[in-house]
Order: sequence, then C-alpha cells, then structure tokens
Amino acid sequence: MMSTIDSTPIESLDMIRFIDPRLLRPLLATALLLLLPAFVSAQNTSDVTSLQSELWRIGGYAGAQVFAYNADMSGLPGVPSCCPRYQDGSGGGVVFGVATEIPVVSRLSAGVRFLFNTYSGELKAEERELVTSGRDTVTAVFGHTIRVSQPALGMDALFSYRAVAGLRVIAGAHADMMIGGTYHQSEEILAPGDIRFENDSRQRGLYDGDLPNETRVHVAVMGGLRYDLPMNRDKNLLLVPEIDLWQGVNDLVRGESWKMRGIRAGISFYFIQPGARAPTPLEPGRL
Repeated sequence: MMSTIDSTPIESLDMIRFIDPRLLRPLLATALLLLLPAFVSAQNTSDVTSLQSELWRIGGYAGAQVFAYNADMSGLPGVPSCCPRYQDGSGGGVVFGVATEIPVVSRLSAGVRFLFNTYSGELKAEERELVTSGRDTVTAVFGHTIRVSQPALGMDALFSYRAVAGLRVIAGAHADMMIGGTYHQSEEILAPGDIRFENDSRQRGLYDGDLPNETRVHVAVMGGLRYDLPMNRDKNLLLVPEIDLWQGVNDLVRGESWKMRGIRAGISFYFIQPGARAPTPLEPGRL
C-alpha cells in the first residue's frame, strides 16, 4: 500500500525521437541485402528496357516496415489514464499484396498496389512521483504503455521515374482502411522494486478492447528507390527490391494528436507485357 505525498510529473524518460534502433537495424540490413545485388548488377548490365518497350507489368509484393509514433495526448478517448502525456513510441509490421504498373511517358510510369498491412506498436511514457513507503519518502518511476494492433487494407498510388539503368525513383501516396484496431493499456511501477499500488500489485490501470475513435482511413505520403533486376533472357520477368520512407498525414485516433512515420523494405516479382521492340543498333563493321 502506498500514498502519494507530492507529485511532480516529468516528461518521458524514454524519449524515442526516432524509430527504435532494435527494429530499425534489421530492416536496414535487409534493405541493404536486397539492394546490393541491384547496384552490383548496374555495373555489368545495360538498361533493362533499352531494347523493348513495356505495355504493362503485374506482380506481387511482400515486405516489412518499422515506424515511429509522434503523439501529444494523455490517453485514449474514454479510457481512464494517469499518464501526464504520451509523446512517442515505435512498432513494426508486415506488408504483402499485388501490384500493377503502366508507362505514361518516356521513363515515367504510374502504378497501384493493393496491400494487406499490419501495424503493431507501443506508445510509452515515464513519470516520477514522490511517494511514501513505510516511514520513508522515495522517488518512484512509473511506466505508462498503450499497445496497439491495427490490421489494414491499403493501396499505394505511385509514380516511378527511371533514372539510370534499372534504378527508379518512386513517389506517391498510401491509404489504409483500418479494419479493427485493438489496444491494451497498463501502468507499472518500474522503480523501486519494493513498493506496490493500493491493489497490492505493481500494475494497475489495465484496460483493453477495440481502439476508440479509430480513424478509419489513414493517409500517408511516400517516396523511395527500387531497382529492376531481369530474371531471364527475355527480360520480361523482374525481381525488384525497394525501400521507401513514408509520413502519415492524419491522426490515428479522431480528436487526438497521434501520427506515425516509417520505413518499408520489400521486394516485388513482376511479369512484363512487352510492346514493340525498338531498333537494335548496328554492330560495328556491318551494314
């Protein structure tokens, strides 16, 4: 049993200003492994589209993403909370779906991807309070956590510009239709180890359920790089590694300041429907 004799909330001690490095490092390592063969091949191959035009391409996409939360709120709407302010957090998820693309003008293409996304993350904050423990006054550290899981049906609308060889710069927008987010909230004594709440436990404020006031359509802007790697002699089968950055535009919960931004690494497999073949330059010494 404990009682508070003075309360001095402080800002989060776990200031995750950027994406959690424990999540970011494996994703960047994966992206490097995906893109390295592309840049190596660029030194040894000619432009994959130099000898034929492309009518359209279609294929599948799979990837993973990590993201950071940026918030300014004390809790979820209608859910009791003792947290002074949530500011940040991080998470990750998987992405997979189908994609198609058509040329617009020379070097520029437009395409869409239809995706299934998962977003699983945590908002975290810490505060200190002076409390009584027996006859002593101690500084206790409390941790506040909101764990969130949000599956979504998404769509990427992208423009792709072929810069050199198979390297493409992509830019566009992403939209998710959230299909049933859930949450779990808790407050925990992190230090010292010999005190408890009035319920004789080191945890309290346990709540879970459907995410209240969840924004049904979440929109983000995105940009990135990818590389077309031909898989056969006809160059109509492509393996395409890709890395993207994205920034959410609207809040995840209506009426609260809570956005996210992230990095996605993935790979596509495309089938190309070729168009008319461009003329082949004459070899030296031949008419």
